[in-house]
Amino acid sequence: MKNIMSYPVIVGKIDNTIYEIASLMKQNDIGFVPIAKENKIVGVITDRDLVVQALANQVTSNMTVENYITHRIVSVSQDASIEEVLQNMSQYQVKRIVVTDKTKVVGVIALSDLLYHIQDLHQFVDTLKQIDQIHTSKTQDTLEIDEFYL
Repeated sequence: MKNIMSYPVIVGKIDNTIYEIASLMKQNDIGFVPIAKENKIVGVITDRDLVVQALANQVTSNMTVENYITHRIVSVSQDASIEEVLQNMSQYQVKRIVVTDKTKVVGVIALSDLLYHIQDLHQFVDTLKQIDQIHTSKTQDTLEIDEFYL
């Protein structure tokens, strides 16, 4: 993973505001930021989290990211194979994974990073399908559309 992962890791702090994390993402052209409390990674936040969880709920930009991070951190060892990375991405339906050296975060690997290094494109496509699979609720209301308008 050392030759595929992105490093150094851009890390946010638990008390950063939504605005600060969004600015950090823009400045570094990234969509995934591990979040630390003191020296420990306590969660991650994505650009999608900012939009779907924060902005869609009309959170002000000066609120901290603490309530909007994902606490489940999916990680792989820096010695993991591409197949192991794809398996974890598929299982946990994530497009980015933290790369570790024992207990230290050393990088981040995104699904797009793997595209140029993978031998089995079928496995890549299967992983992408699994990640993007939507689990809908059976109680979800459906809307019937009778006509289309411009």
